Amino acid sequence: MALLALGRLRTRRGDPGADAALDEALTLASGSGTLQRLAPTACARAEAAFARGDLQHVRAEVERALPLAQAKGHPWFVGELAHWLAHAGGDPGPADGAAETVGAAAQRPLARGRRRLGRAGLPLRAGARLGRRRL
Repeated sequence: MALLALGRLRTRRGDPGADAALDEALTLASGSGTLQRLAPTACARAEAAFARGDLQHVRAEVERALPLAQAKGHPWFVGELAHWLAHAGGDPGPADGAAETVGAAAQRPLARGRRRLGRAGLPLRAGARLGRRRL
């Protein structure tokens, strides 16, 4: 879990080394085979792939954990994974089994500003600076 926090922090700040931390987290999570390790790892890796503009990788990360989250009926993991799938242009399908707030967000189309940030290759923190400005 510490590696996930480190990887997410580095991703969001645009710092180097995010992928290395998340790769190591995946190695450890894969050995456990448990949803509580696999889903957060997939979500963090999907976020990092989205920050790089690699939508194919986002979908691959989601596909790694979403079936298990759905099978276990975990509403927050189903919702967050569906959220990343929607941001990658995938169809999350109905938000059945997702926590209401996260599932609803996954059903909304990606905001125009977030798409532009991704295409421009800007780190996620750029969104905070752009905040309320229209892109």
